[in-house]
Amino acid sequence: MILTDVTGDDSPKPMTKDLLRKIFIFYNEHDVAENDELLEEMISVASCMEEMNGDDDEEEGVGEDKPPLLDAFTFAHCLTDDVRTYDVKSEGRLSTNFSDVFCSSSDKDEQQEEGDEVHKVKTAWTAPSIDYAVDTFRSKSYVILL
Repeated sequence: MILTDVTGDDSPKPMTKDLLRKIFIFYNEHDVAENDELLEEMISVASCMEEMNGDDDEEEGVGEDKPPLLDAFTFAHCLTDDVRTYDVKSEGRLSTNFSDVFCSSSDKDEQQEEGDEVHKVKTAWTAPSIDYAVDTFRSKSYVILL
């Protein structure tokens, strides 16, 4: 959809700074479009995931000297790549939001002493058919009747 909006064609295109700049300008993200360092970093993230795609790089000519193709797989990977850096151990650790974001896991371990009591968070299943707080309800009339 993004490629169709920006270029008029939905076929995968080489992910270049010019293409990314056009995309961000189209969606009124001018600050991002002007940040060459950020655009290069986006291309770098997309370039390092080509092995996961399963494509034969030699046949398509994609390599270090050619940019990766912007397709659905590349977009999904780049959109969710930061999830890999999430520290699952932080779920049961007492910490502040600041330390969760800016401190390394070894710093967090030092901050929490062995005698600290960890409070578990009680979770409950909420029926998505009636969960109108996050707009996941299936029927407006059902919510009204409820």
